[in-house]
Amino acid sequence: MIKVARKISKTSRTCSRPNPYTHKGKKRIKLESQLEMDGMMHLELNKDVVSFKEQPFSFMYEFDGKQRRYTPDFLVKYRSGQYESQEIKPSYEAINPKFIAKFARLSEVFNQIIGHPLKLMTSDEIRKGHTISNLRNLYRFIQMPFSESLVSTGLATFKEGELVSLDDAISMMSMCEMPQRNVMQLIAHSHFQFDKSVLLQGSTPLVWVGE
Repeated sequence: MIKVARKISKTSRTCSRPNPYTHKGKKRIKLESQLEMDGMMHLELNKDVVSFKEQPFSFMYEFDGKQRRYTPDFLVKYRSGQYESQEIKPSYEAINPKFIAKFARLSEVFNQIIGHPLKLMTSDEIRKGHTISNLRNLYRFIQMPFSESLVSTGLATFKEGELVSLDDAISMMSMCEMPQRNVMQLIAHSHFQFDKSVLLQGSTPLVWVGE
């Protein structure tokens, strides 16, 4: 049986819980760890993600001869209409044999009963290279008012799949009287793509993907 998810306490004796604002949800949410917050940044800046909910539901399942309670960290809805639950885990815990067996059992439950997949996101994936610093930098541009005229200007300036450096993109857009922040907005809204594990700077190669 699926139940209402556990409540996260407002305070902690050891540390404060992250309480970030989610642009997609238009509200502040309570998370259990900094790693969950870093995972949230991926969802916030993924254009294929329509919405997500933290600690969305709970259910009982059997593992190792015992009844256990499980709550996924996020429930994600994609533009395709598909749903996915996510488990956020430190990489050193994800390689524990007991966790591997437990996750395999949970994956069966999700596929057979819940009706959508459970995805494991490890700290190594979430925090690869400069990914988090890049996402945090871009997040402030996501929050700025965004006009579709920026996309139209980009479509008129760049060819589909065109490879340019960040400096070149800024220079080319400036000819259309578009300031640097507009280029950063286009990157934040995924109209440009780049390897997020590489530090975003002037020489970083970007690929224009348009709409």
